[in-house]
Amino acid sequence: MNDSPKQGEPEPAPKPTPSEIAGAALLMYALLLALLWIGLDWFDELERLPSALFVDREPWIALAIALPCAFLGAVYTATLSRLLPSVRAVEQKCAAACGTPNDFTIAAFSMLCATAEGLCVRYWLQDWRGYLPSLGIAVGMSIGPGFWRMWPVFLGIAALLGGMVALGSGLASSILAHALILYWSLRRILSQ
Repeated sequence: MNDSPKQGEPEPAPKPTPSEIAGAALLMYALLLALLWIGLDWFDELERLPSALFVDREPWIALAIALPCAFLGAVYTATLSRLLPSVRAVEQKCAAACGTPNDFTIAAFSMLCATAEGLCVRYWLQDWRGYLPSLGIAVGMSIGPGFWRMWPVFLGIAALLGGMVALGSGLASSILAHALILYWSLRRILSQ
């Protein structure tokens, strides 16, 4: 079968490489984080950020809270992947598109994504609009083209992370838990 375009038809655009996909994702989250930082400065929210991060606790407490929550979130995500073929199918597409990024790339993406979403959803929107509206916004932000079948995963993780902040664990523990959930989940997905 001849896959070349017929005369007069435009050539199909080349598919992005896994490196280009990873680079674009890192760049997108870095830009979002920079915009959020500018917004925090613009609205004089930077002074309040340290107390929101640790809720007047020692920083090691954020780690102590984040680790079991991250483990719970990663187990939840893996369980849904086993139980729901639609979730597993999306994960397989992601794995095929992303190739085999190194651990640094996975960790950088996880931390940038968790920090950007934490500042946007759990720091600004949850404080401004409350837990339930911010939950809907977090799920909406995560669902993109081809990812709508992942809504049970996104809803459960957003409920966990937003609940951590609502119950007073601090923004740092929520961001760290999110980064660990993403890192462990991506490692699982990309090793299949």
